[in-house]
Amino acid sequence: MCIRDRCKGAKPYPIHTVEKCKSYNWLPLYPTPQLARLVGLSMGDGSIQATLAHTFFCSKSRGNLECLNDFIYKHFKIRGSINPAGLNKNEYLLEISNTGFTRLLYCAGCPKGEKTKQIFAVPYWIRYPEEYGCNKQESKEIQLAFLQGLNDSETTKLSLGSKGGLSEIKFEITTYVFPTQLTFIKQIKQLLLNFGIKSDIFHYWRSDKQNWRIGLRIKGLVNKTRFLTKVGFFFNKERLDISLKISREYIKKHLKNIKKYKSALKMIDEGKSYSYISKVLEVPVSTLWGWKNLNRKPLYFEEEMELKELINILGNNKNLWNSAYSVR
Repeated sequence: MCIRDRCKGAKPYPIHTVEKCKSYNWLPLYPTPQLARLVGLSMGDGSIQATLAHTFFCSKSRGNLECLNDFIYKHFKIRGSINPAGLNKNEYLLEISNTGFTRLLYCAGCPKGEKTKQIFAVPYWIRYPEEYGCNKQESKEIQLAFLQGLNDSETTKLSLGSKGGLSEIKFEITTYVFPTQLTFIKQIKQLLLNFGIKSDIFHYWRSDKQNWRIGLRIKGLVNKTRFLTKVGFFFNKERLDISLKISREYIKKHLKNIKKYKSALKMIDEGKSYSYISKVLEVPVSTLWGWKNLNRKPLYFEEEMELKELINILGNNKNLWNSAYSVR
């Protein structure tokens, strides 16, 4: 029997794929936080094969990929396989060989093939979920899930400062299509603004690899803590816990300094000597003199009330996870 006779009466492949998607209850396709999270992960450390046959997610943590695999099984009823990423034993690859699932992500806005040479954007349904029938809360959950998906990837980096705090939080990607791909970065910047988080766009040319690095920097203690408490991570809980601990101790340090400032001014007005106040509060005389005579103030003095509010949030990680990370 020839191949043509054997295939006679077979359904066209696109129809077969659609029916396969329907069998998993993936269609019709609606905006959901679960789908938005996978889109964010795919745009970070994920990739879709150009032939739309396979989907890959890469990570240095096998545990994170196992959590992702369980997440996909819970919401999409399929599982992938986790293996070392080639010769690199420090990275792992989750491979999902399901054409229906891969096409689903592609239809949801994920780029296929080599991302560094493509122009892609945050999908319209993630930027404006309300136009697809989502209410305000649902829209926020979808955008939160997308941002957390990006943050769980290696494209988001946390830098420690010399004094023990987080110096900056940075999201960075490689591209060959500069400046067109800056649109994607600007869209992420706007999504962060929806959660009250300010960021700065940066870009630089890498002459050794002949490509551009573009991204966002989040600076400032209040801004970085907002990022950790209002957006943060989803699968990478260990990364979040460490970041919150660093931020908590750093905020306490600055609140303590603000308290010393207020006590020092009060003691000076009461007639106490600078040397006495310096000994009691453990603050240099030169600092005291600057506070009183040069009208200098401790760092983050103007943000004191917000720092106190943030320290209350950071004081209970359980409540934090129950609120910001309830969309699973």
